[in-house]
Amino acid sequence: MKNGSYRPPNQAPIGWCARKSLTASIFRIIHVASWVAGATALSVEFLAENNNVNTAFTNSSLSVQLDWMSSHFQTTCSPDCREKLSKSLFLVGEIGGNEFFYGLSQGKTMEESRRMVPAVVQTIIHGVKRVISFGATRIIVPGNFPTGCHLIFLTKFMTNNSTAYDEYHCLKDLNNIAIFYNNHLQQAIDELKKDYPNITLIYGDYYNAFLWLLQNAVNLGKS
Repeated sequence: MKNGSYRPPNQAPIGWCARKSLTASIFRIIHVASWVAGATALSVEFLAENNNVNTAFTNSSLSVQLDWMSSHFQTTCSPDCREKLSKSLFLVGEIGGNEFFYGLSQGKTMEESRRMVPAVVQTIIHGVKRVISFGATRIIVPGNFPTGCHLIFLTKFMTNNSTAYDEYHCLKDLNNIAIFYNNHLQQAIDELKKDYPNITLIYGDYYNAFLWLLQNAVNLGKS
């Protein structure tokens, strides 16, 4: 919501900026959200041509969003962007999970979904390299959540087969895809660190953070 107008979550990004004064110094918080709900890492053209997967919800893939980011920087901080961005923290993702949801929803098998993983990871790593080229020196690259625990997946792929679920009533096959994907992403990040030893690259473990919430739900006041 901006100035009373509604912006659908599958359209262009939202920017927000706030500044707070702390004691004698000025502490500036800059938050620019460049994300689109339902977006994929892979381009819609690649998914259609190589995987026969339709992503009609949005065509704003990772590369499109990075183009927006590049344009934003050119208009807001050029020519001293690199210096400013070197002091910033970048979060690249979480992205890459929607490919599997779209594919499975359109009849792809679990094995076909697994075969998409290398291309998804490669695209994300390419995106991280673009962010580095902008001047970023501190980057977090999150992995996938345990998607088998998400309501949209649980509803879409509901089954009467009790063995399909784990102790948290999450779909095991979907979580296994997320684990497979996350392992590949972590390996790719480790390789990227070798090419950029002066860049801080951190894998964001959303999967285990989410599981911790499930495991401690009672202590957190949820049942």
